[in-house]
Amino acid sequence: RQNGDALHFAAEPLKSDRELVLEAVRQNANALRFAAEPLKADRELVLEAVQQNGDALRAASDLLRADRELVLEAVRQTGKALLFAAEPLKADRELVLEAVRQDGDALRAAADLLRADRELVLEAVRQNGEALSVAAEPLKADRELVLHAVRQNGQALQYAAALLRAD
Repeated sequence: RQNGDALHFAAEPLKSDRELVLEAVRQNANALRFAAEPLKADRELVLEAVQQNGDALRAASDLLRADRELVLEAVRQTGKALLFAAEPLKADRELVLEAVRQDGDALRAAADLLRADRELVLEAVRQNGEALSVAAEPLKADRELVLHAVRQNGQALQYAAALLRAD
């Protein structure tokens, strides 16, 4: 009961005990990694984990990684949880916008089409200037967007279009 990571050392039958795993997840969301596979598909249990730490989405079943509401909860906690979302959700503008607001670097996980979305990329670089590195090429030549990125992190200038770097 004191340390959710202890589930790692538990006997296999205990890793299938829903109540025990739920308690472990409440102690440490990442304990979900050590749960039996059927429990990684238990929506309530996974929701409990991702509400604490979005990275717990990494251990969820494929079906739950495609659950929009659950993934939205995960990215609200940890923007980079988008990395573990099902591919179709990486093209969901609202979901990706929520992720980059939390962590601009989450833009790395977004579908290519959204890396060309000016408003979305602007949100990302305001949060993390280095997100400019994965923006679509035309946006790397957008003076206002590059300025926001460089204000947030001077190192972002290296990702700007050559024309702007020379400016």
